[in-house]
Amino acid sequence: PKLQTCSTHQVKRLHFVHDPADASESTPTISGHLHPLCRIGTRSGPSMRVPCFLQTESTLILPAFGTFTSGKLVELTADSTTFYPIIGDLVYRQPTTNSSRSQPPLEPL
Repeated sequence: PKLQTCSTHQVKRLHFVHDPADASESTPTISGHLHPLCRIGTRSGPSMRVPCFLQTESTLILPAFGTFTSGKLVELTADSTTFYPIIGDLVYRQPTTNSSRSQPPLEPL
């Protein structure tokens, strides 16, 4: 069978798009393109950049799963944004914080 590609795809109420900029705020959406990374640790102390899932109110942005794809460092910008860092083989939840100086501890899923 021939592989078909498309820029958007809908499965019931779930919308799939390549670029999250094409996502509708009113429709649950899964996207890629950004390849989000988040910083784990403190700004003045040791830290590391790791791939992460990025969730907003209606969109889940997938990390890069390949080794040849770089990523984009993203910051928590709103209370409605949550990181899910991938460290080793585990996915964690990074709780939302309003303080840019400290990060709450990671919570394993």
